[in-house]
Amino acid sequence: MPEKISLFATGLALGVLITVVGLAIAVQKGAFLPQTIQSASQTDQTTIPDETKTVPKNGQVAPTPTPPPKPTYYSGPQLWETVNKSRVEHGVNPLKQLDLLCTIAAIRLNQQLELGTLDNHARFEETVKSVQGASKYNVAEFLIKGPETAQKAVDAWLNTLGHAKLMTGGEFIYGCTYAQEGYGVAITAY
Repeated sequence: MPEKISLFATGLALGVLITVVGLAIAVQKGAFLPQTIQSASQTDQTTIPDETKTVPKNGQVAPTPTPPPKPTYYSGPQLWETVNKSRVEHGVNPLKQLDLLCTIAAIRLNQQLELGTLDNHARFEETVKSVQGASKYNVAEFLIKGPETAQKAVDAWLNTLGHAKLMTGGEFIYGCTYAQEGYGVAITAY
């Protein structure tokens, strides 16, 4: 019986040795390396599979680039304050907030954000008609995209004849503004 155990152990050891030698040769030839590492061996960096970072061959991890900060834009209340300040500076009364105009402004702002650009008032009329009570007023809309501050938005509106009426038009009594991500909407009425 001891001879059988010894013979079995010798055979097992030989089998393990052959397997280890075979694996070592295969690893040395690159048979078990992922394709991205094999092709990267001719460059200065090695890509690690299933990861999103690149490791230079010297072993130091390259810092992850920081994305540029998003611009900080003005809010609806900041736009409201700036519009009314400009109106007073131009000799007209500040606008009074009217909730149904705020409903229109909120809807219109969301439409612009969903579209990703200004719609040139394309859905303004249908939006006004959809808000109960709005049809008894003469309602106007002022859209803007891009300025990073409320003052820059008001300045841009002042530099165009039709939009300047937002700050200089004494006929407007009521209003509401909404703003987000560089889009501004002012709705006025009399």
